Amino acid sequence: MSKFKVGEYATCVDAGVNWSIEKGQSYLVLGERNGMVKVEVDGAEQEYFLRRFEPIEKKPKYSTPNGKHKHHDVIVAWANGAVIETKSGGKTWGPCTWPLFYTDKMYRIKPEKSEALVAAEKQLADAEKAVQAAKKAVQDLQELKEGK
Repeated sequence: MSKFKVGEYATCVDAGVNWSIEKGQSYLVLGERNGMVKVEVDGAEQEYFLRRFEPIEKKPKYSTPNGKHKHHDVIVAWANGAVIETKSGGKTWGPCTWPLFYTDKMYRIKPEKSEALVAAEKQLADAEKAVQAAKKAVQDLQELKEGK
């Protein structure tokens, strides 16, 4: 008979020297076989010895519907190299080089510029160059007219 049920939670009772799991932390059970339990760790499947976990009936550490940290997806993206932004002063988004992922703060993955925005920025830069060239031409004509 299985010690764990898929879809329920297990608490780590012995993390050993493994840094990816933490003693006292709850993990979603994904399966059990051959003396191993498969749990979800930071969005990935990991297998550990059964003795490292005990089944629980309590809710997981985080009270979100999926039992994950409020900023789970942003944390994973940051760990994979994404640029993270936070709201400063509650108004504007700004860079956050070392996010602490407080649950009372807002974080996001820095959005990429859309192709339309990149095209519009290029069009604006080209228009600004054309304006400068036109101003220079007017100035040259005025100087020529004045005989300078």
